[in-house]
Amino acid sequence: MPKKRKTQKPDSKPDFIVNARAECVVVMIDDPGYQRQHDGAKGNTRHTSAIYNMRESPIAYMIAKGQVNQAQGEAGLHFRRIFEMAGGTGAAAMDYTKEPVDGGGFSDPLTERQWRAGKELPEAHAKLGTAGYELVRDICGNGYFIKDLHATKWQQTLNGKLFRQSLTVLAQFWGYETARIRKWNKRVDCMLTART
Repeated sequence: MPKKRKTQKPDSKPDFIVNARAECVVVMIDDPGYQRQHDGAKGNTRHTSAIYNMRESPIAYMIAKGQVNQAQGEAGLHFRRIFEMAGGTGAAAMDYTKEPVDGGGFSDPLTERQWRAGKELPEAHAKLGTAGYELVRDICGNGYFIKDLHATKWQQTLNGKLFRQSLTVLAQFWGYETARIRKWNKRVDCMLTART
């Protein structure tokens, strides 16, 4: 019987600690200054290192700790972006009773990005259902950790599973992960056709 190989989990310890709210790790990211036409030139690297605060948000912490996979992490960050865009500054924060200053007139109350974000949130709700959407909203959008939402370890475990399943659904919906398709073995196909 072959031995199982141990998979290495990412190091859960921060590279350095700034204060109680900033535990930082050094990660590799795509270099924003990379130019394809100068590939191989000195100083033109594809990837560069960056400092990432694990405590910046719960989804960032889960990504840094390896508690969610890459596609789930991308879906969680996507949800966080659209949630902040739809619920942040914008139409809800404007006071239309005040006179515009400097003759600039009123600004557009709702930008196209906010409109698109507001359209994506109900789609996510329809895909996840109420329980899954509220859990993703609380963790990715509002910044609560699972341990803050539920007192018992049993509830935390159940909601952790639901959270990861919900992120997988969103990752497939937004194209960060492809849905797993069941592939039949040729031998199984032969057996099924022989029975019919």
